[in-house]
Amino acid sequence: MYAATKDHPRYTIVQIDMSTGDKPVAFMPAQDEVLSYVDAEHSSGIVAGKDALYVLYRKVGDMGIYKIPYTSKQVSKINVNGKGSIAELKFRGDNDLVFAQFNAIRSMQYMLYDYDQDTVAPLPFSKLSLDLSDDVVTEVIEIPSRDGKKIPVTLVYKKDLNIKGKNALLIEAYGNSGAVRDVGHDPHQMPWINRHGIYAYAHVRGGGELGLEWIDDGQFPHKMNSINDVVDVAEYFIKNNYTSPDKQFVMGGSAGSFLVGNSINQRPDLFAGGIFQAGLPDLVTYRDAAYARERGSVGDIATREGFQSLFSLSALYHIPTNSNLPAMLVVHGATDYIIDLTAPSRYIASLQAKQKGSKPQLLMVNWEGGHQGSGIDEIIGTLKFMLWQSGHPEFQQVK
Repeated sequence: MYAATKDHPRYTIVQIDMSTGDKPVAFMPAQDEVLSYVDAEHSSGIVAGKDALYVLYRKVGDMGIYKIPYTSKQVSKINVNGKGSIAELKFRGDNDLVFAQFNAIRSMQYMLYDYDQDTVAPLPFSKLSLDLSDDVVTEVIEIPSRDGKKIPVTLVYKKDLNIKGKNALLIEAYGNSGAVRDVGHDPHQMPWINRHGIYAYAHVRGGGELGLEWIDDGQFPHKMNSINDVVDVAEYFIKNNYTSPDKQFVMGGSAGSFLVGNSINQRPDLFAGGIFQAGLPDLVTYRDAAYARERGSVGDIATREGFQSLFSLSALYHIPTNSNLPAMLVVHGATDYIIDLTAPSRYIASLQAKQKGSKPQLLMVNWEGGHQGSGIDEIIGTLKFMLWQSGHPEFQQVK
């Protein structure tokens, strides 16, 4: 058996003899890229053929596969013929590898690596995959943080768009517990993109995209780095004319909601609005499943340091006073088993009470929805809210 270890920030691979229980033996040292022992769907990123081991590696927007023959242990990269994300490593025969390749403008295409010929080609039915590259662009840029880190951000936008034309722009982020987002094609984003909005996924600290150090630098006691990264990304987009404060939104769900409320609290002047989905705005008083699950990443209230961290991350307690707040849409499912409806309701009530401007503070509840979203009504409602608040002419109130 082969397994990843945390002996290095980018991981290493060891060989384990399950029949003897002997100590694991080093098989593959750390490489230039982050080894990905699972893909975004939690399937194995380490698969063993008859003559070689294949290991997925992670690079935002440009994932790949290492091949290591058992005899030589010489590490090489397979030429996967394209940039994007990779998942679902499976075998056809003893050594030939099937994998799925995709990105924000192309749906999953299944590829076959021929071990003997050292070639990669699409499987015949993969020619049916959706390809929007004639009309839509995706790219990865790196944005500097206030402490010198480089934050990878995946952009998706129409090819004919003036990218630095102060466009409507949506930042989405999660950055928690080592979770990764290998950005694939999402048809729900297309109404925003087709109306000349930019979609930007910020791979902030706390996520697993750049290895262990990137994870640890966005978890307790450094969780505020995740929020600061979002703010720094938003400020960069405005300074470089991608967007303007009246057209920029930030969105996050579950633990990603920490980033929404707190980035707006920190810099309300950068945002037209926020989308706070299935979130917890008060980590101090709530002891539900969300706190139990996230305690390792946000802090333990039983300690002084943990309480201070939880208080600092609770957006409810840090809403700016006497301020013209950006618009906010709080979205929640009434049957959410992780976070009940009480905290989001308190949050939106506090926002409404402290709003000194004219931007709406709204709560959208799906009475049958849970933690994983409320279906098409939530998607459409969120899109309409952003188009309305960004000033799109087709979504303004008729006087």
